[in-house]
Amino acid sequence: MKNFFVILFCLIVAVMLVLLGCKKNEPTTPTQKSTETITKTATDIYTSTITNTPTDTMTFTVTETPTFTVTETPTVTPTNTQVVKIIGMIYTYNQGTDPTYYAEIKIDNIAYEYATVTVKDLTAVTQKNVPHIGGGTYMLEIGNGAEIITGHDYQMEVIVPGGVFTANAKAPGNMNLSSDGTTLTWADYGENADVYFVNQPGYAFTYSEQDTPPGNNIVNSPETIPSSAYPEHGVTYYVNMNMRWELYPSDGAFTGATSDSEFIIDIADYKMYYNP
Repeated sequence: MKNFFVILFCLIVAVMLVLLGCKKNEPTTPTQKSTETITKTATDIYTSTITNTPTDTMTFTVTETPTFTVTETPTVTPTNTQVVKIIGMIYTYNQGTDPTYYAEIKIDNIAYEYATVTVKDLTAVTQKNVPHIGGGTYMLEIGNGAEIITGHDYQMEVIVPGGVFTANAKAPGNMNLSSDGTTLTWADYGENADVYFVNQPGYAFTYSEQDTPPGNNIVNSPETIPSSAYPEHGVTYYVNMNMRWELYPSDGAFTGATSDSEFIIDIADYKMYYNP
């Protein structure tokens, strides 16, 4: 029995020695007081992606159309600070054989060379440019197309920097004298400056009548010439006539030009009468 305890003791000592030898060769494992295992596993992955792509479109929609209403229309009247004077003429002095268009133009009392002057036959619907010939003078003669037709409506138009000026009148004409020298007729359109006179060539007038001042219209077709206009017998007399318009801005000619501006149509003609 004693030997049994001795053997048992020796075995215990041997086991302890073995165990002590193992502890020197292996790392010491810390004693865990808790058997709870903490596991931290990231299950959510945050991915940050920056995309510079506009996904929203801004749309501007006009749902109401603005309405602009002008309740008052301003009237702008050009103010002509220039002083424009115009003398315009349509005439013939040799029984209709030398029709001429003529104009003199001044701006601020200085002859103006750059105007556009046109004579329009409103009846025939034709027009002629009247060329500048020097200074402030413009003229067109028969050889270049000027003509005057009795009964036609004519208009002279003048264009200068200060504006457009026009004047209108109907061309008279067709003068006739009766065989006894007592009745004078013509195509009378109410022209306001008619004049006629009777004389022997180289002598003073023996008789005359005229619209004086222009506008009184005392000379109208037909006109009666008294026998006293032919005082001598066996003599040839001339009956000379100017069928004539004289129109001013106050009459509607070249409105806006100076008051002494003037538009003239002058048809000069004559007839002869031999007093037996």
